[in-house]
Amino acid sequence: MRRWLVLVCGVVALLAGSVGPVVAQEPQTDPSFSNEVLGTYGLPEIAITQREDGYDAPREVVAGRYLVALVSRPGLSAYLNLVRVPAGLSDAEADEQLLSAARNDVPVDGWTYGGGTYAFDGNTAWVALDLQPGEWAWGLTSQPDIDDAEETVHLMPLTVTAGDAAASPVAAGIEPSADVTMTEFVFEGLDGTTLPTGPQVWRFTNSGSQAHHMVLFRTPMLLAQEDVTAMVDAFMSATPTPPPSWWNESVWVGYAAIMSPGQSILTEYDLDPGTYAALCFIADPETGMPHLMEGMAQAFTVA
Repeated sequence: MRRWLVLVCGVVALLAGSVGPVVAQEPQTDPSFSNEVLGTYGLPEIAITQREDGYDAPREVVAGRYLVALVSRPGLSAYLNLVRVPAGLSDAEADEQLLSAARNDVPVDGWTYGGGTYAFDGNTAWVALDLQPGEWAWGLTSQPDIDDAEETVHLMPLTVTAGDAAASPVAAGIEPSADVTMTEFVFEGLDGTTLPTGPQVWRFTNSGSQAHHMVLFRTPMLLAQEDVTAMVDAFMSATPTPPPSWWNESVWVGYAAIMSPGQSILTEYDLDPGTYAALCFIADPETGMPHLMEGMAQAFTVA
């Protein structure tokens, strides 16, 4: 089962107490990550390459902003989040808690999620991360691209050492085409926006008090909140109910992994003309409602 349908099942589980019947087909995929613009800024690069049984990734780097390439293996999905693991967890506990975040996009208290990305079936996704001094980890998982396949955890420690900030490309300014602030419960910077086609740099900043992420779909129409509500209502129905046609006609194009408050990332999408929706499926710990049901579902246009 692919990640975006897992997320919908998670929404249903949160609201209805169990997953129940899911009758939707999986949305199509058209990963639209790009590196044409970000690659021109001279940022030092890190390649995190998926193997059949794990990943190749550096274990020590100097602090600064890095352009990270997540290279997936054909037939496998690759998930990345830069994380700081809470003290006192056993390896088994840390693995299970990372898996909860990666598989269901459910953040766990005490963790710092620095952001990341998702790639699959031989594709590469790029994300620029600001690595701060301290003990971090590459939070990685692997999963075969088949329904109900087991997702395995690869939590790889990363030591970030202090460096000379004045000599680092971090000082180079990057002006994003889309500057998106995530808070409770909106994607500020996308409302009423029309973005140009072609490679565009996006900056995501979490200025809220909760963790957020972003799942990006190309949609057959410009969605309103009632369209999103109808989709969730269909999944929650006690009897199999077809979801709105827009869901089955939507195409998954991009992703920005969980970010804790205060975290920021840069990534790049090369989007075709059309209508799009940015969705946050993470649940509000106080109400149990997924953020998209509280207004964190923003439609915009690419022309």
